[in-house]
Amino acid sequence: TYTKDNDSGREFVNLTTDDFQNTLVEIINKKCDHILINTEFNWDVNYILDLLKSGNMIKGLCIVDDNFNLDIIAGFKDLEVLSVNFSKLTKGEIDFSNFEKLKYLSFQYANGLKNIETLENLEFLHCSRWPFENLMTISKNEKLKILKLDYPRKLLSLKGVEKITSLKRIDIY
Repeated sequence: TYTKDNDSGREFVNLTTDDFQNTLVEIINKKCDHILINTEFNWDVNYILDLLKSGNMIKGLCIVDDNFNLDIIAGFKDLEVLSVNFSKLTKGEIDFSNFEKLKYLSFQYANGLKNIETLENLEFLHCSRWPFENLMTISKNEKLKILKLDYPRKLLSLKGVEKITSLKRIDIY
């Protein structure tokens, strides 16, 4: 099945079927480059990502799971869209400096995430549990148009937002 993401406007192949083999064939045959992985069928996300990484065609990745290894995402260097739920169960790390093409990022902040300030092409950022006291971390991002922060408990000021001249919308919940 296909799912359209409302924020990015992109269409994702929705991996929710229990017919894993036929779904992978469909992905390869249709040259799908945006994938949504939903683990309601108890799939091993690490295994799926490892298989998809070998094709190196994936530009969009949405993962609905909180128990996988972040290290495997490092192999998807051409990502333009990344939407992932992280939790205390998530292992590994992501160095965002390796994702030069990333334009859309939606995630829950967790340990193991490094160099978010290096995402120079980011246009959309949705972060749950922003861990910083201000917005200086992303203040050098000249292309950021939309910023959404959910539950930014440590946020004390909007210092840095004035430097993001491309920003058209900011939502803080």
